[in-house]
Amino acid sequence: MPYSFSPVCVDTGCEDVQGLQVFRDDRLIALFVRLESDCHSDHQGCWFLEAGLGRCAAMSAGPLGSAFDAFRWTAEQYEGRRIGDGPLHKLGILAEQVAHCIH
Repeated sequence: MPYSFSPVCVDTGCEDVQGLQVFRDDRLIALFVRLESDCHSDHQGCWFLEAGLGRCAAMSAGPLGSAFDAFRWTAEQYEGRRIGDGPLHKLGILAEQVAHCIH
């Protein structure tokens, strides 16, 4: 599964600017934003689907506890099936590392 990630700053109009783009075959399929502002006290630090594209369009996700959870959700939507942690674990670790690049 050729997934890749890229950190990005997102203009959300508030303090939540840390974003994570998820690509499949070099095509953007999801954009997540990390909830950081005080107004998200119950979900601060979680990831929220800002935009889903293609097979991830018209979906709702979030708040998700980690970048790995966000990636797994995206992969499951794209693949159309439940995906266990096994084959995605290394990619999930990569997603976490990429997500921390912004800070």
